[in-house]
Amino acid sequence: MERNYPGRLYKQFALGLLLALGGCSLQLKRADKFLLEEKFEAAEREYLGVLSSNPKNSHAIYGRDASRRGIIGTQLLQVRHLRMAGNGEEALELLLAVMKSENEWQAFPVGAEFTTQREEVDNAWDKVQQLVRAPLAASHPLVAEAIFRNYRLIFSSKGYNSRVQDLEKLIGDSGRTQCSKFTSKLNPSHDLYASLVKSYCNHWAKSVERAVAVSHDRYFKGISITGDIDGVPGEISEEIRIRLRESFENSPWYSAAATAVIPARLIGRFHQAQAEEPIVKVHSYTVQIPETVMVEKMGSEQVPYTVVESNSAQVPYTEYETRYNFYTHQNDLAPVTRYKTVYYNETVTKYRTRYYTYTEPETVMRPEERHVNYEAFKYQQTVLLMAKLEFKVAGQLVSLPLNERDGVSGTYHNNSSSDVGLYPEAKRVIEPVRWVKDKMESVASSLVQEGKNFWERRYCKTIQIAGEPSVDGENVLQCMAASTNSHVADDWSQKFFGIPISQLRSDIIVSK
Repeated sequence: MERNYPGRLYKQFALGLLLALGGCSLQLKRADKFLLEEKFEAAEREYLGVLSSNPKNSHAIYGRDASRRGIIGTQLLQVRHLRMAGNGEEALELLLAVMKSENEWQAFPVGAEFTTQREEVDNAWDKVQQLVRAPLAASHPLVAEAIFRNYRLIFSSKGYNSRVQDLEKLIGDSGRTQCSKFTSKLNPSHDLYASLVKSYCNHWAKSVERAVAVSHDRYFKGISITGDIDGVPGEISEEIRIRLRESFENSPWYSAAATAVIPARLIGRFHQAQAEEPIVKVHSYTVQIPETVMVEKMGSEQVPYTVVESNSAQVPYTEYETRYNFYTHQNDLAPVTRYKTVYYNETVTKYRTRYYTYTEPETVMRPEERHVNYEAFKYQQTVLLMAKLEFKVAGQLVSLPLNERDGVSGTYHNNSSSDVGLYPEAKRVIEPVRWVKDKMESVASSLVQEGKNFWERRYCKTIQIAGEPSVDGENVLQCMAASTNSHVADDWSQKFFGIPISQLRSDIIVSK
């Protein structure tokens, strides 16, 4: 029967929260609205936004916790739906994520949520056992262990302690059984494979009693280099020898547990030639010379002219009107000013614009190129390095030659005259010590690469994956010391350990 507890429980909580805490900011109101609408993730973001600026806001703290419990409740229902739909592994991953959230938030389910989680954990135990027992049946306890470790958090309650211990013991017993099988086929001269088996057994807390060869004549703890490069200071030659010895430690030949040292000889010659002679150079610059020229320009003036225009004016005149005088009881004549329009012609002066050209003198700047002679030096430098590092491995001579040539030429001077734009020119030369060191880096790189090439030619054989790991184990691990092509090695590792060779090397192999 499906439970719909998140909406009911947290809507009641949100209503109680609003009633208890009263007024709040717009962001809190928005968060409360999301909570009431059961949009738990959106509500949590809003409450966290409030807490980022006000960490002690009790309203936001209660709302955040309510939102998180709502998220957990919703996800637990999703776990159930996935499991019932037949998506067992997807349900398992989501349940693991829920448990991680509970631990991170310290928010744990109660009531109906708790019951749902307990039921889903019980179902998860059955699923995890299936996932673990499959690689155990294939004799791949490392894979089984990794699967169980991944889901171990789901079964952290005390009620699962005994079941967890029993399953861990089952995985460990399988690993120890596998260790015994591998140990019985050990060849002490196969140091790489023997070291792997020893590390594998240590992983399962089972010691290997049989002696294991730490190394033999294919490994060296270093390279002893004698000799100098003629023309290079002795301290620089020593720096080069140190750099080459360091580079050797990145080759497959190197093992810190080895006892032998490869004697090597560095021979070479550095030559530098420099030539210099005085010369006269010409510096060109430009000056601005003033001069007067007649420049044609355009002018304008206002020219008067007359026209006759018709105009009109209001002219005043006087009329007399008879008015009754109430004081004298007689009629009087009173003057009244009136206006009449008079038309007339008038001569008016107006102006129009006339344009004309004229010339006048003007000073302009004329560029003039000038030259000045100055003393300088012409120089040429060439450098040549011929070197070779030679040593023997397994009776085979390894020679790493280096032939490098470089050169630079140009002029330089110390003259300076800002008035004409003449400034000193630096002498560019090759710094011999730095140049020699840089070129010898290629020998260091060759030492590593040649080591890989030699190792691959000598020790890598055709791999035919047999039914027993010891048959090809040494060859696989030998090849991996020099080659990054791990397809066949992956096939071998997948067959006997259930994981790729890179993972095996990082998880199990401590050192060769």
